[in-house]
Amino acid sequence: MDPQINTLLASVPEHVTIAPEGPTSTTGEKPLGWFKGIGPLGEETEKWKDISLPALKFTQVISLAIGVMTIIAFIWFVFTLFTGALAWITSGGDKVKVQNAQKQISNGIIGVVVVISAIFLFRLAGAILGINLNIYSLLLSLWP
Repeated sequence: MDPQINTLLASVPEHVTIAPEGPTSTTGEKPLGWFKGIGPLGEETEKWKDISLPALKFTQVISLAIGVMTIIAFIWFVFTLFTGALAWITSGGDKVKVQNAQKQISNGIIGVVVVISAIFLFRLAGAILGINLNIYSLLLSLWP
């Protein structure tokens, strides 16, 4: 037998028996548990039986991605708005440059309005149609 296993078995207290289902105490103490894995990642394997945890992680990733994309879109359209204003200021009276700057400003304003209103429109559509737009509860309802 491997010397490391012998050392490990020798370190187990005498009042503990290792049964196939896991260690138990013969002195009536609280059960000691069983090896699930190594370190903090091994402790999480017990939770893998529950579908709600992967569904929760998936919905957190989707929610984070949508939030980040919304913030990036908002920043982009505000940047477009300011660069259009700067182009208008530096146009020097040239009609073509002023028209291009006006188009850029209007595109920036429309973009900001669309990004902000999209959040409210999706919630309103879900409320009117009676659809729960929570991805987490949707995934749980689909699981058998």
